[in-house]
Amino acid sequence: MKVKATVATVDSIKFPKLAQALDDLAAVFTNLRDEAQAKVLGPNITGVDKMGPAELFFQTSDRMGLTESGLGCDIQVSRASTSIHRAPASFSDALIAFEELCKEKIREHLPRGERMQLLMSFAVDAEVPDSKGNFTTLPETDANWVDGEA
Repeated sequence: MKVKATVATVDSIKFPKLAQALDDLAAVFTNLRDEAQAKVLGPNITGVDKMGPAELFFQTSDRMGLTESGLGCDIQVSRASTSIHRAPASFSDALIAFEELCKEKIREHLPRGERMQLLMSFAVDAEVPDSKGNFTTLPETDANWVDGEA
């Protein structure tokens, strides 16, 4: 499985504190592999707890530009495979748990008064139920706004 976050960026001259917070958050998402494996992916998807570094990795975060509508963060999990040992609903359960972990990280690193829209998805090799019970190869969360608390 490959996980990649795309995190907003801002002009570091105009917004030095926010720019540093976003740089820190991008680094957090890049280095979240072990925590995510132990807390959300491993407990929900059979076999992920035993995956090595080439089987489950977090790619260096990409960056997206700032828009008038605010800050964004898109996190995609790809190369996820179904198997006879994995319940189809486990991907939705993992996505929900992973979203909560990512919201926690955003709250911890984003300055108070700022907010970021978070969208997450799993690219799975077969149709699995999403959180609404619809079958899809791309279960995703709703795009939710997360308020900074740092």
